[in-house]
Amino acid sequence: MLTLTDTEGPRPTVTGLRQFLIDQGVARFMLPDSVRFVDHVPLTAVGKIARQQLVAQIQKAEQKLETEGVETPCKKAIQLQIRAQY
Repeated sequence: MLTLTDTEGPRPTVTGLRQFLIDQGVARFMLPDSVRFVDHVPLTAVGKIARQQLVAQIQKAEQKLETEGVETPCKKAIQLQIRAQY
């Protein structure tokens, strides 16, 4: 997963981000499966990424989208995994 913060201007597409990373020499197996946009990345007291808070922030945003009837990337991935098993 790649987590990005929103900036000024148009939001990049997942396809555009993946192509940019490929152009920069990132191996295809290292490309992120999904991209999430967040308002801010939570940090610990020493300036490292607070992963648990970041995951909670993303889950909360996805739950909000689900209650609004928007299909989230995680839900799509789970559905694809279930279909692949049967």
